[in-house]
Amino acid sequence: MDKSELLSHMELGYHEFQALLQGLSPAQMLAPGVVGVWAVKDIVAHIAEHARRTLGWLDLRVRGQVPEVYQPYAMPEADLDRLNDQIYQHYRDRPLADVLADLEHVYAEGLAWVRSAADADLFDAGRLALVDGEPLWEAVAANTYSHYAEHGQDIRRWLAATPT
Repeated sequence: MDKSELLSHMELGYHEFQALLQGLSPAQMLAPGVVGVWAVKDIVAHIAEHARRTLGWLDLRVRGQVPEVYQPYAMPEADLDRLNDQIYQHYRDRPLADVLADLEHVYAEGLAWVRSAADADLFDAGRLALVDGEPLWEAVAANTYSHYAEHGQDIRRWLAATPT
């Protein structure tokens, strides 16, 4: 993996996820039950908030600071479940248009962050490794294109199981 590949994966993953979202009606975006009680809107808020938290976490690491909390994907499952519920509770009444704008904004911030990051910071695991020793780019992947793909599958499964 290098920076151009990472950026390419981020862009492709985002555009594929956006294409999926654009194929949905507002009613579909707001219908509960896609993942547990979450609607598509809640999934989008979840993805955007995890990306936002990841950018803050990465900024701390690059500045040589050790974040007080684990990177979300490295959290114990019970802690991650609590965090995800807090995110859901915080954003569940936020308007759909605002949630979609949040995703677009944090996506652009993520691209800008990766473009400006030093290659050594992103790809040298010995320099700024994650909790399990992975290089930082893996946190970027986990909270951008891998996250889009994961929840895109959830949405597609829900659509396939939902009567039209």
